Amino acid sequence: MKNLILLFLLSTSYAFSKNITPTPTSLNTVTVYTNGAQITRIAKITLLAGTTEFKFDKLSPYIQENSIQISGLQKASILFSKFSKV
Repeated sequence: MKNLILLFLLSTSYAFSKNITPTPTSLNTVTVYTNGAQITRIAKITLLAGTTEFKFDKLSPYIQENSIQISGLQKASILFSKFSKV
């Protein structure tokens, strides 16, 4: 098993599938600017070998898709991501 900590700057609502249970995130830091904000959230996910799909919900509806960043992957890789506002 591999443990991942995914760090999201200006996190998004990832919705890979309607049938996938949402992955909870916790608020880490918030920096407010005159024209927006930087929000850092953390999610810890335990992965088994193979492909795993997950989604994040209950996040800001004002996220800019091109500002999303993910870190802490170590030996894992992202094959596909999808951004959608629900």
